[in-house]
Amino acid sequence: MTIKKIVTDNDGVNIDSEDLAMRIMDDEGLALIKRYNPETLNHLDTDHIYKAFPGTSTDKIVRALIEGDLRLPTGKNPDLGLPLVLVAQDHDMDGASIEAVSTYIADKITIATIDRFSVELKSIPGTTEAWTQLSKDLGAENLALATTSRGDRMDVSVKHATDPKTGENARLHEFFPEGQRRFSGYGGPNKYDAFFAQSGWEPSECAIVEDSLSGVRYAKAGRPDTKVVGTVAANFFTDKKSHAAALLENGADIVVSTMHDLPKAIQWLNAGLTPETKPDFQSRIYTPVARDGYDPAPAAPAPPAA
Repeated sequence: MTIKKIVTDNDGVNIDSEDLAMRIMDDEGLALIKRYNPETLNHLDTDHIYKAFPGTSTDKIVRALIEGDLRLPTGKNPDLGLPLVLVAQDHDMDGASIEAVSTYIADKITIATIDRFSVELKSIPGTTEAWTQLSKDLGAENLALATTSRGDRMDVSVKHATDPKTGENARLHEFFPEGQRRFSGYGGPNKYDAFFAQSGWEPSECAIVEDSLSGVRYAKAGRPDTKVVGTVAANFFTDKKSHAAALLENGADIVVSTMHDLPKAIQWLNAGLTPETKPDFQSRIYTPVARDGYDPAPAAPAPPAA
């Protein structure tokens, strides 16, 4: 079925938020460990949380720290966790569940993150150009954003992200205005289930743009006909080839390495990804047939002989 609408994740797709957010999370998480179970620090590098929890929501990271699920090779170890009773007491939450305590602490961390987002956040290069083109190709009303971030964090990022090249506002608030086309699935099991239930959009007519492995899996869950475009355009992904391969393994239909190529990826998906219809991509793209490598951008023509 032809792609008529696009639903996009935000963090790591439109905005280069993962690096900033995870640096804040690393600082805050290590501070919690130092306060409640400092011996655990002997098992961790200073940037362990940054490296171990990409694409994971703040509340889930806090819960993992409490449970001792630090994603170490040795597996989950409660002895490396935090004392829930004491953490709850210190936050005036005596007797609260781990879910409630994790959410409360995550909310405090998110508030600190939002403050920095409003002045430091950049969009990923090519984002404004990509959504400008797709607005023309599909119609602005057929673009939507769905994120696991809290609504206030989502709104700040959409309103304040600036283009890293021009320094001007990236205009995400224009492409994804407040209302049904800007959706927060914070705290829910699958943001795409919730988005489609609310919007009434037909999933088989949509492409979903994702950068995380869990996001790709959620996008495909119960929606085998929905196309998924993975992206490794964010600076957060240092090993783009490996992450692209993992996105494909988890269900992505194509992966782009620059947002400039997103409109052409949609075009090529509609053409069936056939070799003869392959557009002139600006940078490397990855497809299932090139899972161990990549489909390079077309080579520049050789200069004429002297």
